[in-house]
Amino acid sequence: MFFGMAAVFFRVVFCESGLEFAVKGMVPGLVLMAVSFATKEKIGYGDGMAVLVLGLWCGGAFAFMVCQFAFFFSGVCMCLLLLCKKGRNIAFLPFLLAGMEVWFWLG
Repeated sequence: MFFGMAAVFFRVVFCESGLEFAVKGMVPGLVLMAVSFATKEKIGYGDGMAVLVLGLWCGGAFAFMVCQFAFFFSGVCMCLLLLCKKGRNIAFLPFLLAGMEVWFWLG
């Protein structure tokens, strides 16, 4: 939570983008937290908070693209695990990092 508050403060005080950028950046994280609530934490609240802070710092479009790559990578990994008959829960945060790295590399 501290990093989220720091991001909002930084955007409002020091950047030209201001509060509108911060609010738009929160949307992907809030959607992920709503999905977490709706699915009874099949995807954790921590993942939603991580995307929320990412969106506050880097913008909503960036966070949205990172989530798209992360969902793709986690889907591929889960398909491979199911093919090997090792279906289990997997952490989502490493896939967010991989999605962020791919997005940095592409754009």
